[in-house]
Amino acid sequence: MGFMSITAFIMKVTSAFVLLLSFLNSFHCTTVQQHTDVVLFGALGDLSRKYLWQSFFQLYLEEQTENKTFSFYGISRDAQKEGSQKLTKLLDDVNCEGDISSVCGLKLFEFRQLVTYVQLKTDEQFDSFGKHKLKNIPENSDFVLGRIFYLAIPPNVYSSVAARLSSCCKLKISHAWSRLVLEKPFGSDLQSALSMARDIGKHFKEEEIYRVDHYLAKSVVRQILPFRNRNFNHLETILNNEHVERIEIAMKETADSKGRIEFYDKYGVIRDVMQNHMTELLALVAMELPNNHHNDFDSNKNKLLSQVKEVKEEHVLTGQYSRYLHHAEQEKANISLSVYTATFAASLLNIDSPRWNGVPIIMISGKALDERSSYIRIKFKDSVMCVCGCKSFNVSQHGARQIIFQINPGSLPTVGILVSKNLFSPHLPKGLEDMVVTSQESFVFGQSLNEFYFSVPKSNENAYVTVVRDLYRGDKKSFVTTEGLEHLWHIWSSVIEETKHRHPKLYLEKNDISLNFGYSNGILRYVEQESSLVADEFSERERLSVSSLPSHFLGHMLLVKPDVQLYKSLAEKINDVAKTTVVKAGIFHLALSGGSSSIQLYRAILKHFPKFPWRWTHIWQVDERCVHYDDQLSNFKTIDEELLQNVRIPYGNIHPMVDKSVENVCSTGSVERYKAALVHFVSKLELDFIILGMGQDGHTASLFPKSGLLKDNENLVAMTTNESSVKRMTLLFSILNKARHTAVIMFRGREMANCSQECILENDCTGFELCKVDSSQICRLTNDSPNPKPSLDNSAPCQHFVKLSHNLYSCDGFSTTDECIKNSPTGTYSECFDCDCVSSYTSVSGVYEITSPVTNNSTQVECVMKDGHGYTVILQRHDGSVDFNRTHAEYRDGFGSPFTEMWLGNEYFHNLTSLGSRLYIELKYNDLSFRYVDYSDVIIDFYANFYYYLRHVGPMTGNASDILHLYYGSLFGAHDVDYHSCDCPMLKYGGWWDACCRSPCGLTMPYNDPTYPFGWNCTAETTIKLMSVKMMVRRVLKISRKSINPSLSNSADKKGEKKKKETKKEKNTTITIRSSVGNGSP
Repeated sequence: MGFMSITAFIMKVTSAFVLLLSFLNSFHCTTVQQHTDVVLFGALGDLSRKYLWQSFFQLYLEEQTENKTFSFYGISRDAQKEGSQKLTKLLDDVNCEGDISSVCGLKLFEFRQLVTYVQLKTDEQFDSFGKHKLKNIPENSDFVLGRIFYLAIPPNVYSSVAARLSSCCKLKISHAWSRLVLEKPFGSDLQSALSMARDIGKHFKEEEIYRVDHYLAKSVVRQILPFRNRNFNHLETILNNEHVERIEIAMKETADSKGRIEFYDKYGVIRDVMQNHMTELLALVAMELPNNHHNDFDSNKNKLLSQVKEVKEEHVLTGQYSRYLHHAEQEKANISLSVYTATFAASLLNIDSPRWNGVPIIMISGKALDERSSYIRIKFKDSVMCVCGCKSFNVSQHGARQIIFQINPGSLPTVGILVSKNLFSPHLPKGLEDMVVTSQESFVFGQSLNEFYFSVPKSNENAYVTVVRDLYRGDKKSFVTTEGLEHLWHIWSSVIEETKHRHPKLYLEKNDISLNFGYSNGILRYVEQESSLVADEFSERERLSVSSLPSHFLGHMLLVKPDVQLYKSLAEKINDVAKTTVVKAGIFHLALSGGSSSIQLYRAILKHFPKFPWRWTHIWQVDERCVHYDDQLSNFKTIDEELLQNVRIPYGNIHPMVDKSVENVCSTGSVERYKAALVHFVSKLELDFIILGMGQDGHTASLFPKSGLLKDNENLVAMTTNESSVKRMTLLFSILNKARHTAVIMFRGREMANCSQECILENDCTGFELCKVDSSQICRLTNDSPNPKPSLDNSAPCQHFVKLSHNLYSCDGFSTTDECIKNSPTGTYSECFDCDCVSSYTSVSGVYEITSPVTNNSTQVECVMKDGHGYTVILQRHDGSVDFNRTHAEYRDGFGSPFTEMWLGNEYFHNLTSLGSRLYIELKYNDLSFRYVDYSDVIIDFYANFYYYLRHVGPMTGNASDILHLYYGSLFGAHDVDYHSCDCPMLKYGGWWDACCRSPCGLTMPYNDPTYPFGWNCTAETTIKLMSVKMMVRRVLKISRKSINPSLSNSADKKGEKKKKETKKEKNTTITIRSSVGNGSP
């Protein structure tokens, strides 16, 4: 071919290529343009804040192109200006979630610009929004327009909003679409659900309605059907009643219902999760596998749901965590409804189909349980019997066979699908990958994790990201159809109605094994029936009062039981302690009260524990009336007739208080004699077990409110004076408080029921202790209070009523002595270095004995319990009783007392803040105003020669001035050490971080000196005077004990361990309240 021919050929090829490019460009230019308006109602609410705005940004990040555009509208009833400001602030929390690329940052900026706030309340506003805000296109345009109306608002307005949207905003042209999105609950029963569906159906078609079930969008749930498909040959032959023993579906939460009482009273746990999420999960594991067509999926799922039998009353157990009614009272709920609210439920379901008939399906869900875990567990029948070679029987090959879809991780390292290795080796769909298990300590249902094939989702994104993506793409797998909704309610409506007035079983928060249950013949029963409170045995009034008792009291568990079960449990406790003590010490000292409250206990001991070690038991009396033995008022008469005459006990082991052989049964000689006997027989004056009763006037032992004996900390035994018509002898604090175990039996009902209930429920705030015997206090119940529960000054923190010796909060019928709390810690936690640690044991504010992280010795600190944390008080002033003009060394080591005024010490302060801390300062003024500052992060760093450097001060909130930032970067000084050499009054008369007199007043200045005022903000305090301050801190980072002070030696650790055990031994007290038994620290 010649040169010209080649040139001509090249020109032809080039021309053809150009034509091809022109064609392609022409094709590209005619690509259909798409625009989507996202209209989010409830744009300022919790669901939107936590999930929806972030999910819509993720949608924009994934889907937005030149040809696919978006507009976002946040809808609320707030005024335009206020709502717009709130929405802008809310959008600041939307982020790239780990994507640090510049592309994501640019997209985020674009997204925020595309969000517009709109107030919609009136019909006019709706009409204007549809005409002027939303994008509109001509009928003959090729432009594809879509509108998503997401209703994150209360369900009772769904119908009215749907009607308004249909009128103003719904697209009605052929090449456009509208989608209405609803959040559960979809009605409260079958009738209301169908009524809602009919009302909405008048305005939106079925294919336009998207009812969200976000559980269907969770990563593991999305893999259930792909996993079944991929393992069709293995699974479909064994997923049936021939091979499956049972199916368990669980949704357990550690959180309680606080803050959501109104919702839970209306819906309860069955409506909240069983009727929807959990039944939908059942459908995914039990339905026939669909083809890829969407209609097959809905058809097969609805067919399965139609085969699930209605749940009957005998198929359901219900429970309520013990503090639920207390929370209901705090939220001013209707208690007459709250008493029936189930926060726990277990249900037995059955599927009426050839494939599943006879296979029990167990559903479990509850609040305040031991772990946060959700799973579907398919347990297969064990059909292998060992006949020969059983010694070498391979347990891992013949153990339990099961498949677990772990939706929330619980105790596992992550979510995933577990298949027993003795079942089959699974093939994985493209959304799963193998996880290598290396831990030997992880167990699931009693089996090592190594006995499973463990596959995990490749992507574990938030469920709402998937919901929004499916919504945009029109994929309805994460949504509930109207037909499906009808089936769901048909399963559950009857049992909800049947159990709506059933009293739920009370259970203790976090770990109550009495919730364990079994099933037989289609009926569920709790395993430990005797350990539960059978509420039907009580009147409605008793139910209200007993069920609202807290699950813990004085930092220890409080069990709730009827009388017979209560006395049996207490008798069992005494028997256990007696046998253990006799083995260790050879003798057991038991102190008893008389009166009717103990008779059932004595009978329970005799009935259930015939082998009680009476031969090695010494019987003592807690108190006695000064009457002869045969007098009906004699406590010893009751003990003798109901107990001692029925057991073989050495005569010399019985120690009655009064002396029958003398005319004057009670005298100074009687007191001295009993004291001598105690000293002679009782080692270290530590009685092993004391049983206390409570009279209707609130006394226990024979210690009455306002008695002078309450201040007697020296004597062991005393005679009462004029507290009652009959003189009495009684044991006193000095021996009662040393007892290794104590139980108080208190009858509810009668005159003292309301009084005791109020006092128990207020213990979180006041810190008083019901019938608690202490080395310097005894707080008693009484019925002579002239007023109802007094009002509290809202500006006064609760802990003031713990600390002050004269101002203990007096609830309805509760009174105390003037010296109720005097220089005595509320409790001892030697394993703790700060109050945040103490808060894991108790929620009561007060002074506690802990271990100093500086010296490793015991120290007393005041703890303020707030926001679920314990704050350690660093500075406290309220009356000028402590001089704060101290040396630098004294400020370093601390001075004063947590019971008066104090500075905890800069070294301690540094120790708590060195890794970051939260600082909270309370300020009270003489005009009764209360102000505060809350610094999110403060660090006190150590500098050479014990200078303490204010290294970091974080953002502040509060209604007082931000003064601390003035001292940022300063070193701490005092009158003998002025690092900045500024000659400031702040350092002449007190101590502070002061760089050259930045403020003429301070929190450590003289309390009553107007020249150098005690204050926080001198400018703001010209007309009012600061009266008190409390500066407190808590660690932001949770760290172990050794991490706090790595210099602690092993021997010191062992010493602390030993002290902890000794403390625990002394403080193991049992408190009993009619239907309650619990442990409390004396």
